[in-house]
Amino acid sequence: MSALLPLLALLPSLAVATPSAFACPFTMMRPPGMPMDPTMGEVCPSRSFLHYYACCEDNLFQCCFYFETWALVFFCILGALIVIGGLIAAARYALMS
Repeated sequence: MSALLPLLALLPSLAVATPSAFACPFTMMRPPGMPMDPTMGEVCPSRSFLHYYACCEDNLFQCCFYFETWALVFFCILGALIVIGGLIAAARYALMS
């Protein structure tokens, strides 16, 4: 037992951080009675600050692409400002003619 203590002390220093292996399906999301099969499903790609992947609602064995909520709000506001700016520019052009 005392010979294992130095080895146990080395374990935290041997741990290496790696990107998470986010995969579909999750064990908790598995339908009841379905056996665990490591060949089923897919590993989701890594996320970025603009998007992420999650298991699809209609197919738990596939990864679906989603935009972050803040990105959707930002792009909607930006699109609305561009449309409003275009309408104002068109109205000014029409009034000057």
